[in-house]
Amino acid sequence: MNGPTDDSKVLAEWIDLERSMVVVRLAAAVFGLVMVLTYDAEPYPPGIRQAALGVVFLLAAANVPIAMLLRRVGSVARARRLGLATLLFDACLVLGFFFLYSFDDSSAHFLLFFLLPAVAALKFRLAGALIMWAVCTAAYVGRGILVAEIYGFALNLPSVAFRMGILFLVSLVLGVFARRLATQAEVLRGALARLEAEERWRTALIDMLAHDLRAPIGTASSTMELIARRIDTMDPPQVRDLATSAIRQNRRALYLADDLLEMARARQDRLVVQRETVHLRTAIHSAIDQFDSSDEWATVEVDDTAEAYVDPARFDQILINLLSNARKHGRPPARISAEVGDGDLTLRISDSGDGLSEAHARSLFAPLNVNPRSGSVGLGMWIVLTLTTAHGGRAYYETDDGRPTFVVWLPFAAAETAERSPARS
Repeated sequence: MNGPTDDSKVLAEWIDLERSMVVVRLAAAVFGLVMVLTYDAEPYPPGIRQAALGVVFLLAAANVPIAMLLRRVGSVARARRLGLATLLFDACLVLGFFFLYSFDDSSAHFLLFFLLPAVAALKFRLAGALIMWAVCTAAYVGRGILVAEIYGFALNLPSVAFRMGILFLVSLVLGVFARRLATQAEVLRGALARLEAEERWRTALIDMLAHDLRAPIGTASSTMELIARRIDTMDPPQVRDLATSAIRQNRRALYLADDLLEMARARQDRLVVQRETVHLRTAIHSAIDQFDSSDEWATVEVDDTAEAYVDPARFDQILINLLSNARKHGRPPARISAEVGDGDLTLRISDSGDGLSEAHARSLFAPLNVNPRSGSVGLGMWIVLTLTTAHGGRAYYETDDGRPTFVVWLPFAAAETAERSPARS
């Protein structure tokens, strides 16, 4: 499946090919001019030499509008259409040149036909080469019939069959090799895209570590240094408040470290879900308590008897990341609800913010996604999706009564196979 980057590379290849054909046409025009002016095997019939010069002129002059059209090509589809149009134009000129010299039955102008399947193979692979061979064969036979009527030459079918048979084999070889080269180019583009993605991954990971990991560690370190310097002059409540703040910052760093660990496990296909029965209200309040907040920024609408059969540690990560996202990028109050059905859980976390743009919503669960509001480069929502998928569930974004809402659906029985599978190290 081609992405935007792949399409841009394919488009660049088409444009480069057409630019190369501009040079080929200029060279062909010069060669044709020399051949027309120096041809003396047979006397030119009236008007034929002028017509041949006109074909040569058209071949050279056509490069001007083609070059202008190339500047306006903005998609692969338009590039293909232009490629087809230029191929048909070139074919018409070559066939026209071939027909003009029909008065010389012994001329080797049929060799021009070998150019057309080659160009068609470059543009449209095997199918293009074979279709162009069929066009050339039909033109050759048609010219033979026309020559018999106008100049009185007999149609030499064995000669036509031999020459067009050779052209068929050449077209077949060119088409097969063009198709193979196209396949190899596709493989190389894929490999290059993966290398570029890996490079973007590493760069974004470094940015994330610098932005999201350094902040809580730096804050916790500064707090502990403050306590160490002023411990003798501080009241116990002050020490306790500062220490609690440092603990929360360290927890933030630990949660990010857990996310990085889950990222590594997911990339190595080592995620294993180990389920237990979890009391939902307890798990949700435990996650809320990890955030430093004196106000009621989140309300919980969950039945006190509700339980879920999930991996406790990873369910906690899902909650922490969703709550962290709502706290950093939404507006209070946040609302957390959960519905336990017959073998599944639907968790909803919404806030009172403005929600996401359509473009941001599409890339929300991408790894190392950059939030356009804060500039934060994080793993949070991708980890939510990864851990939810490991449970056999789904994670997605929607609006509920105008409120931006993140939904996590977890089936309780979907991870049985994963639980029986040993972790790979």
